[in-house]
Order: sequence, then structure tokens, then C-alpha cells
Amino acid sequence: MNHACALGRGVVTFVIAATALADRGLAQGPEYNRYVSAGEIFYEPVPGGTGWQISAVIGFESIPGDSHDLSCTVDVLLNGAVLPGGGSGGGIFRIFIGLGGQLPGGGGITCAEFCILQCFNGTACGPIDGAQCMCVTGDHGQVPYGPGFRIIVPASMLVEGDVISVRVAAAPIPEALPEIDVTDDFASVVVALPPPCAADWNDSGAVTSADITAFLGDWFADLSGGTNVADFNESGATTSADITAFLGAWFEALANGC
Repeated sequence: MNHACALGRGVVTFVIAATALADRGLAQGPEYNRYVSAGEIFYEPVPGGTGWQISAVIGFESIPGDSHDLSCTVDVLLNGAVLPGGGSGGGIFRIFIGLGGQLPGGGGITCAEFCILQCFNGTACGPIDGAQCMCVTGDHGQVPYGPGFRIIVPASMLVEGDVISVRVAAAPIPEALPEIDVTDDFASVVVALPPPCAADWNDSGAVTSADITAFLGDWFADLSGGTNVADFNESGATTSADITAFLGAWFEALANGC
């Protein structure tokens, strides 16, 4: 998950002028495509935060030597419902794939210079294959060193069996080329979570001293309130044996992992 840079928030309303299109010789050739695959859909707890995040790499194919406007929209769905945020659900990602050297008819302008001039308001520019580059503006998109960009969307707590889907389409703007291959514009994965770690008492995703503090808090609450939340050994009652059992599991997890 190596990213070049993150983009700012906000739906892009940027339009390339007609003269710029003419200068850049925007191609209408047959070999261009937007795509997504199940192998590029990821889910993980939010680093240092709460909840989960879903990310996907959106790929682009283009003829080397040509330039294309492959601006797109991306929907990230959880169990069939579109998740908001990160550009999902109607946000437009501005994608221009241009020449890696000087752009045709551009008066000697380079691809990087084109990105600076034409993509603004939260921009990332990255190489694709040495012969082309891509500039992206959008909502939380990120450009990795590869033929695509990553969209990241926040999600609530995921559970085993949840279905995550990603859908990509041509952006509803005049400059964007239509989508010629819709068979690879939708992909899904089923959430498979590792078994819970009993020693991670506070469900932080890591075994730390905070788990001991949380466990002892529940243990004393059980003693005063008559509950059995901290009945770690499942004996039917919260006793000192539960502290012994929990600490045994905690040290084991610290040494060998869960």
C-alpha cells in the first residue's frame, strides 16, 4: 500500500477547455479501459482510530503514446448499499493519462507541467509506465507507483460474511471517454476475519497493557455488580481464577501472538 500522496476532500468540478483538448490531441482510439479486480480490494481497521476502512485500486489501460481522459466515478458498496465518503457515491475523479515526454501540440510542455497546469485543488501526479503519466483530482484518491489510483472509504465495524463491492464507470462529463469494456467494472470480496484474540480484551487490534487494565476494570465491576463479563475461564462465576487465566493468555499472546 505504497502511496505517493493523498488528495484533498471535495468533489472536483474542473473542466479542460476546448482549446486544451485540441492542443493535447485527446485520442478516441479503441484501446482504453477502466477496471477493478477483487484482488485489489482491501479492508482493515483504521490505523490508530476506530472503525474500518475499505480501499480499492482502480486500474486504467491506455495505448502508449496516446492521451486519454479516463475520468471516472467509483462506488464502494457494503452488502449492496453505497458507502458515502472518499469520493464513493457520485464523486468525480479527474483522470488524465498523457505522454511522459512532451505533449503533442503543447509547445514543449511536459506531462508533469500539464498536471500542474490542468489538475488543481488537491492534485497528485504519478508515472504509469515510463512513457505516460496520470494526473488525478478527486476525493481522497491516492496515486501509487503503478497503473491506477487508490480510493479509501470509511466503514462501520465489518463482520464475517459481509460483501464488499466496487463499481467503476465513466464520469458524466463531456471530456471523459466512454467505457468500452463494462465486464471488468464491478468486483466483490467476502469479508473473512481472523478469529478473535482473547487476550485483546479491549478489541484494539493489539495485545498491550491496556488490555490488562480493561480486564481488571470488568473484573471488579463483576464483583460489585454481580455480572460475569470477566468470567474468562467460563466457569459460570467471576473469581480470582479468571485473573490467572487471563494473564496466562495475555503473556502467551505477547510471546507468540494470537
